[in-house]
Amino acid sequence: MPLPKLSAREKNLAVITACAVIFYIVYQFLLVPKWDEIGKLKNQAQEKRLEFKVAEGKIKILSALETKAGVSPEKLVVAKEEKMIESLKRLSQAISASGLKLNYIKPSPESKEEEPKFDLSLAGSYKNFYDFMLFLQKQRTMIVVNNLDIKAEPDSAGLQIEMTLTVFY
Repeated sequence: MPLPKLSAREKNLAVITACAVIFYIVYQFLLVPKWDEIGKLKNQAQEKRLEFKVAEGKIKILSALETKAGVSPEKLVVAKEEKMIESLKRLSQAISASGLKLNYIKPSPESKEEEPKFDLSLAGSYKNFYDFMLFLQKQRTMIVVNNLDIKAEPDSAGLQIEMTLTVFY
């Protein structure tokens, strides 16, 4: 069935109607969803900015409290070498205060992580060892005994102690 002949006015109206339908479809299915997505992203960005400002305020409060308490953030980050020296100093104090005899102390070969590990060999009585453990417990740093081997010395009432310690800051 052939299409009827359209006048120039009807052709113009058909073209305008087709353009209006195409624009409506593009508007409804392409532009509106993108605008909704843009609106959601703007809201998310605004929320993130607000969270950022709150976090900045908290940081300012914490830094003010740190300076008021006398804690400097620079001293909180301690180099591994300084940790080793400080740990050795604490262990030396504990050994001398408890009355144990130090045979050797050396960094553990498996001490590749951040926290220093030490292998110790000590000699002394049970009371000395008990005092040593109490002294370690009272330290402000956490000292964990990873491995402990205690042997009685056959010719005396003393103990031979070998242990591996990890010092956590």
